Amino acid sequence: MIGRLARWLRALGYDTIYKPNVQSNQIVNQAMKENRTLLTRSQRLIEENSGMNSYLVKRQNPRDQLKMIMFDFKLGTDWIFSRCVFCNSLVKSIEKKDVLGKVPEHVFQNSQEYFQCLACEKLYWEGTHRKRFTEFLNKQILTGFV
Repeated sequence: MIGRLARWLRALGYDTIYKPNVQSNQIVNQAMKENRTLLTRSQRLIEENSGMNSYLVKRQNPRDQLKMIMFDFKLGTDWIFSRCVFCNSLVKSIEKKDVLGKVPEHVFQNSQEYFQCLACEKLYWEGTHRKRFTEFLNKQILTGFV
């Protein structure tokens, strides 16, 4: 129920574990073991695990969820795009020559900066998705919150 929120938190550079097909007790155990804060839409889950760090995500709209999380946890954007949005691992800068044949030709011709996930090896580049997310943050999230 908060998958998009998890991807956006990763895009902001925050270490975010999201496992939609794992049972709640496993998620709770991992969160407690790793001293994480559990973000959930389930009031019941929070009540059943009152001894752990948790946060009830009250909003349904992912944009509103992100807005509230950033405000309530005072999150910044210092590490934006430093994590893979799919697997949560860190990304590193790689040279343009190393992506030849691995990205669409028009991307190779028009982009200069590339990044690769250290775990799943997904490639990222300066594209419209990054521009749209940055604009989204500036217009809808950061205004009045950070």
